[in-house]
Amino acid sequence: MDRRTLLQGLGGSAAALALSGCVTPDQTRKARPNIVFIMTDDHAQSALSSYGNSILKTPNLDRIGEGGVRFTEAFVTNSLCLPSRATYLTGLYSHTHGLMTNGEESGFMNEPRLNNAATWPNLLRAAGYHTGVVGKWHVNNPPMGYDYSAVLPGQGMYFDPPIVIQGQMSRGKGHTDDVIGQERSPFSTGDQRTAPSPCSTSSRRPTAAGSPRRASPTPSPTSKSRHRRT
Repeated sequence: MDRRTLLQGLGGSAAALALSGCVTPDQTRKARPNIVFIMTDDHAQSALSSYGNSILKTPNLDRIGEGGVRFTEAFVTNSLCLPSRATYLTGLYSHTHGLMTNGEESGFMNEPRLNNAATWPNLLRAAGYHTGVVGKWHVNNPPMGYDYSAVLPGQGMYFDPPIVIQGQMSRGKGHTDDVIGQERSPFSTGDQRTAPSPCSTSSRRPTAAGSPRRASPTPSPTSKSRHRRT
């Protein structure tokens, strides 16, 4: 599929959503899909078997590509973490939303704050969606306007990571991606059952160099949570 065909399809979908005001609220809710946005951090195209890697096997990601749209010609104008994340949240180039570098980590202290109100999850929330963000955030201000948030401070740690859940600092237990998966679960079983839901999930694992999962002790039968709250 080329870019023009994709944009035409998206335009048709937007028109259909605009016409949804002609039907009842229940019909509108059923007609609007749930949205799950999954981002793997620093995951190169060549690290997917669907793009020809004969050593790495990524069957679940491959299945998503086979059932949807897989780009073979695409590029990013600013691949740094913070500007790139701000771009996918706002749909704007980095010179437009103003976030050009990784902020204080790059020695630049005058980066503007992300305009959370202009991000697509917040716009969908205003349209009746139940929204959430889980995983690596790495933006220069906390997520705002989400019904549920559980994000790693800064770059995040790989094991037993600190994690900010609904604005409160906590600490996960185990590998970071397992913690992210667990924190995604409450959002999947909450109030969004009565409303369409977009959820942005960002994993940490592909960034690591030589940090394989370590063996975890068998959990106690009396254990009720994988987290110890702080």
